[in-house]
Amino acid sequence: MIVEEITLSWVRGASLALMLAACGCSARAQGIAFVTPSQGIYYAPVPVSYSIDITGSGSPDFILVSDGVGGSFLYSQGSNSMIVVPLPPPDIGTFVAALNQGDEIGATPSSLNPVYEWYDASTDPIGYSVIGGQVSFDGTTYANGFFVGQPSAYIGFDLVRGGENYYGWMQVSNPYPVNAGQIVDWACETSPNTPIRAGQISEPVSFSANLAGANEMPPKRSNNSGTGTFMLESFVGSFVLTYHLEFNGSLQQPDAGIFGPATRGERPPVLIADLGQGTVTNPVPPIYVPLKETMDFPSSTPLHLSGPIPWLPSLLVYDGQINLTSNQAVQLLRGEFYVNLKSAKFRQGELRGQIWPSAPIYFSAALSARTEFSRNQHTPRGEAQFTLSGTALSYEIALDTNFTRIIAGIYGPGFPQAEIGNRMIWLNTTNAVRIPPGGLPNSPGFPGQLLYCGRLTLPDRQINELDSGQSYLEVLAPGCRNGWMGGRITQTP
Repeated sequence: MIVEEITLSWVRGASLALMLAACGCSARAQGIAFVTPSQGIYYAPVPVSYSIDITGSGSPDFILVSDGVGGSFLYSQGSNSMIVVPLPPPDIGTFVAALNQGDEIGATPSSLNPVYEWYDASTDPIGYSVIGGQVSFDGTTYANGFFVGQPSAYIGFDLVRGGENYYGWMQVSNPYPVNAGQIVDWACETSPNTPIRAGQISEPVSFSANLAGANEMPPKRSNNSGTGTFMLESFVGSFVLTYHLEFNGSLQQPDAGIFGPATRGERPPVLIADLGQGTVTNPVPPIYVPLKETMDFPSSTPLHLSGPIPWLPSLLVYDGQINLTSNQAVQLLRGEFYVNLKSAKFRQGELRGQIWPSAPIYFSAALSARTEFSRNQHTPRGEAQFTLSGTALSYEIALDTNFTRIIAGIYGPGFPQAEIGNRMIWLNTTNAVRIPPGGLPNSPGFPGQLLYCGRLTLPDRQINELDSGQSYLEVLAPGCRNGWMGGRITQTP
């Protein structure tokens, strides 16, 4: 059995492995190889035997055998092992453990059940672990094993290669209360010594959101703000989004929700999850009134405040998880979901922020004076590199210049005819370093040029403009008020 490998690309930081997995396809991406075998792997009270080649090497990693009498057994090959439950003394042997979706498979078999342990058949004279069986008692036949009657459960395994451990799972579908079942798919971490969760089909994908009044439609003048971090985990047949939102605690009667995809026209937005009103942390402590001496308690010591009571600013926090459909997971990966927060002051929405994948996206710009509308005659060289991670943009600009001061900024669509004041993202060019001989690794420019660096957070509109190739970098210098040199910012392949 050969593991099919499909080369995957990213769209706005989104892994297509999630889309393929939702369709039941085999894929290798982001450290997890997920496989649906081309033929069923069954065990039942009839003679049957299968070789299970997890890695596609041509040699079996596990062998599944049913003896046709009353037992089905899983043999690990070489130094490979599986998670099992040992029988209590004086009995000997083990049963393959049935893990729940989401259980962690790693060096410690499972933190959820202390009776689990790793079993290496090569070190045991029995040589196998029981996946299912049946016994007769008082004329009645009973099925036994941890998979009996479970619609779905997971086998945890460890492949040993070159002294390193590669953890994975096999899903067992067993809808009948008998000694019978089927291994329907499996996955394995391709990074050594890295835990995997039972049923996990892709590495988690992180997201972030910048929640501000400027992102509202139309924009709101709000003094409040917030941030959001998210993690999308993909499992067989399900997607789980974990969220953490933080706002300043001065918001009054807030109500937050996740919406998407964004709609056009007069149609109401689609509510994905109502997050409610959140929890206030670090509340302001109560005011304590010092006690005074009275005739009844003349010897009492007056209580007084020894000084200011320090405390952290209060925060409004939202924490939780929601389940998404496969279509919703795709929409999230495309950046089509957003968070909206309503308040007593802005009942139609005070803060808003799109949920952007945090995987870095790279951009570059070649700077030239030839296209400048000021028609300046300078022929300097310049280039820039940008990295967009969620809502954070970092930049490096390398320039040939002897000017004592420059101004750099990013313009949006329609430059230079558009209203510059509303489109400019000002970049910090206060300090620069001269590129040394040999250059700087992973940085633009040539030796002798000046390198300007910085990082800032973008509102949603500017992220969309940057993503769609509508942004320009413009560098201004004394004597070239209408432009010194510039260039379009394009995504780096």
